This record gives sequence, structure tokens and C-alpha cells, in this order.
Amino acid sequence: MTPAATATFRILSCAALGSLCWLGSCSDEKAQDAGGRAAASVPDRAVRDVLGATLTRLGVQARAGVISAPELRANVGLLRGDPPEADPTSDRLIGGSGGAGVTPDEEEVPAEVPAVALDPDLVELREGLIGMVMGNPNQLGTAQKDIAHLKDEIVPVMVAGFDVPERDPAELKVLIDLAVHSPAPEVALAIVEIAASHEEVWMRRYASWILATLAETPGAEQIVPRLIRRLKYERDPETLVWVSSTLAAFDNYAGTDLLYQTTARAAGDTAGDAARNQLASVLGLAQSALALEETPDTATAIAAWEAGKLGRPHGRVSDPLLGEVWMLIADLSGEHFQLRGVDDARHTLSALGPWAAQEFALALEDDDEYVRLHTTQVLERMGARGLGAYDSMIAALHDPHDAVCGAAAEALVAVTRGTAKAVDARDALIQRVDAPCPYEVKVACVRALGRADSDVLPADKLAAWFEATQFSDLRLAAARGLLAADRRTTVLPWLIEELGPDGGDPAGAEALLGDWLESGAAGDEALQAWNSHAAPMSVVHTAAEARERRSARAAALGAALGAALTATLPASSR
Repeated sequence: MTPAATATFRILSCAALGSLCWLGSCSDEKAQDAGGRAAASVPDRAVRDVLGATLTRLGVQARAGVISAPELRANVGLLRGDPPEADPTSDRLIGGSGGAGVTPDEEEVPAEVPAVALDPDLVELREGLIGMVMGNPNQLGTAQKDIAHLKDEIVPVMVAGFDVPERDPAELKVLIDLAVHSPAPEVALAIVEIAASHEEVWMRRYASWILATLAETPGAEQIVPRLIRRLKYERDPETLVWVSSTLAAFDNYAGTDLLYQTTARAAGDTAGDAARNQLASVLGLAQSALALEETPDTATAIAAWEAGKLGRPHGRVSDPLLGEVWMLIADLSGEHFQLRGVDDARHTLSALGPWAAQEFALALEDDDEYVRLHTTQVLERMGARGLGAYDSMIAALHDPHDAVCGAAAEALVAVTRGTAKAVDARDALIQRVDAPCPYEVKVACVRALGRADSDVLPADKLAAWFEATQFSDLRLAAARGLLAADRRTTVLPWLIEELGPDGGDPAGAEALLGDWLESGAAGDEALQAWNSHAAPMSVVHTAAEARERRSARAAALGAALGAALTATLPASSR
């Protein structure tokens, strides 16, 4: 990332954390409405150096500064739009090896690592066995037995074989076939690098497939975060099939929905055929894990995963995997202002199993506010899989930074949706709003409550908060939930008025009304009236044109919703 881009991201990140506090201080009326932080009945949550202590305990180091240029280059050509482009007539990716968004001046020079002394006889054996199998593939079984006989002794030599420069892909495949017979975490890490970055599509497919054979190797599960990252960057459908099925072999079902989508490909399509076969295997794994008498359908398996009922228990998670997870958590910190690094970390962490919630609960106590903020966003994406961090999220409602409090409120609703904790989460958010509370935290909590499921939606409370304030942001926060509760007569007149020139947040009202109408709650006539005044996609309106369009929408919507509603509207919107 260039210095300018890094500075831009730092400014944006600081703005995300500081904007709520700034907004809360820019209006004396709002501060009076909220009561202010000084009058809060519960003190701010204490924080400590969780990240540093955990990294030290696990014996791993956070990446220094920004994500390194080699790590960025590992994704080049594998994400649509990144150079080099793929040749559609070939499995081979074409183009150079330069990193996307990385200039030569930014490339980091790797520190010298002391060479590990390898037994020359074992190196000669490795190369001899590769040559033997290359000359006669029927000798593969014999070569594998020779490797298996040496077990752990030959692991460093096999791993070093992956670093031999310009090794022919066919030789590399033989090396993989031999290396899995000296199973070790180091072997898994070497192979997952092939799955992540090799330019030959067939090699990425093969490496992704064979990693499943190491699923029972202690410590090999540390490759799971790297495979999850492939779900984001890989663009070859068949490779994604093998990544998804291998993840399931490691008790992670994050790729199951993608696997199911790929089964829609026509018969005879290699990716579709592979997906249909592997989906059956993945559902068999889910059946065993859930102790079901019959194989579940895909929807049942995915629902079980999202509900936190699938995935290995925390007690079976190895320190190497925890080390990978905490390195990613470190990427969320204030030391890593790099868009791709933060986004990759959030994507990867949010796709982990329910066991990870216990680690995120600890991360919410870290003294780096960016770690806490991004971790709440991770938990929100996890949904019910993040329920193990419930107590920590409740405490985060009193975080020293208002932005973290607000994000924790949103995460609480997402994590408890459909669970027995949903009522407790609702009550905790109501209590936070009703107690002396910073204004912007209050808005975030009300907005979160408005997104709760209908059976726990506090419609009466939302209506009371809506009527008790004239501030557009708090009213908009309550309005979404009131529309979901079909309290339309309470909020629609105000929302339509808000579209007018004197509205406090006409864009916010327009977005909320658009979502509500698109849901079908008001019928086709109202939606058509609304859409008849939509802005053309290719036109950027001036401020005056936007005001005119919104006024037209207000009038059209008022007419479409009927006389009963129109009678309550201000004259300007009729």
C-alpha cells in the first residue's frame, strides 16, 4: 500500500471510531437527551493487553507494519480483475508475478533465516524417489512406503522439497503424493501454499483435494484459515469445490453453501459433477457430527452450521490453529492500516467455527480499540456461531469508545437471533438506552433493537423513543423496527415528511422507505409509484434535482398509500 493510501485508511479508521463521540458532542440538546457519559450508571469496561500476551503464550509474532508484498502477491491472478488475467483457453494463468497495488519500493526484504541442516542422504533419497516415480508411476506405492517408514525423520526434508526453485509441476505433484505419507503440520502448510498461489489451476485443485487426507493429523488444522481465504479469492469453480469439501473434513462448513450452488451446473461439467459428489460426502460428515439417523439435506446442514451446532469443540483446537487466528486478530489492530489485510482478516475470522467465539470474547477486552471494533464486526457476521462471546459483548456495551459500544449492540442482535439469549440481549439493550447513555450509543442500540426478530421486537419501546425525540437519526433508528412491527401509521407520515426540503435526513428516510417498499409490505401499487420517480442509474442528480425527486416520491407514495394515511400528512407532502 502506498503511503498516501495508508494515510487515507488511517484517517477513515480513526473517523469510524471518533465520529460517534464527535457527533454526540456537537449538539447540546442531544447530550442533554442522553444524559452524557459522566452520568452513566455503569463504568467503562476495563481493557488490557490481551493481544500481546496471547501472541507470546502461543509463541507467534504479529506481522510487522502492513501485510507483506509477497503475501499480497499470493493472490495475484486469482481474483477477478487482478492482473495477470486468465487465458480462457488454458488452465495456465498468464502474466507477470508483480503484486497488485505494490510498488517495487514497498517490497519488503525478508530477513535472513538460518538454514536448517538437512541430512544429505535423505535429500538424495527424496529426489531419487521423485525421479523413480516420474520414470514409472507404478512405483508410487513403493516410494510412499519408503517415506512412511521414515515418518517424522524425513518431514523437514520433504518440506524443504517444496522450496526447490523451478520445480516442474509434475514433479511437485509427486512430491505432494510422497509428503502426505510423512504427515505433519509443516507438510500441510507447504501444500496449502500450493493450493493458494500456484499458477497452474490443476495444481491448486489437486493440492486442495489432497489436504483432506491430513484432516486427522494433529496441528494440521492450522491450514483452515488459509483455506477460508481461498473462498474469497479463488475463481476456478472446481478448485472451490475441493477447498469447500476439505474444509468440511476439518470440521468447517463455511464452503457448503458455495458447494451447493455449484451443483446447479449442467451434467458433464467437471465442477458441477465434482460438487454433486462432494456435497454428498459433506452431508455425510454433517450427519455423523450431528448424530442423525438420516443424511440431512443441504439446508439443514447449513442451518446447523450457522446455529453453531457443527464444528469441533474448543478443547480440540490446537495451539498452531490458535496462533493463526491470533495473527489474524493482530491484523485488525491499529498497527495494520491496510484495507486488504483488515478485510481478509474479518472475512476469514467470521467463517470460523463456534469455538472461535471464545477467542473473540478475549479480543473484545484488548486495549487496542481497533481490535475491539473489528472483532465486534466479525461476531456480527458470525451470527449464532458467535454466541460464545455473549457475555463479553454485553460488557462491550460499556466500552470506552462509543463506536465499539454501537458495534457491540448490532452484534448482540445478530448473534442471539433465533436463540434463547435473544430476550436477554433485547433487555440488555433496552436497559442501556433507558439508563444515562451517550447519545450516539443510544441511537446504535435503538437501531439494533429495530433489527431484532419479530418475536422479541420491542415495538412499544421503539414507539415511545420515536415519539419522545425530534432528532432524525434516533427516529430513523426506531422507524425500521416500527415498520417491521407494522406500526406504519406511527412512522410513515413522518418518513414521508422527512423526504421534503426541511427533512433532517432525507437520504436516510428514502433508503428506509425503499427497503420497506421492496419487501412488499405496502403492495405493488405503492412500489410502482415509488419507482416511477427513481433516479436513473446513469444520472448523477444535483442537490436541487434530488430534492425535487424526493418531493415527487413523497407525493406519489402518499397518494398510493390511501386517504387514511394522506389525511395525517403535512400539507407540503400532499
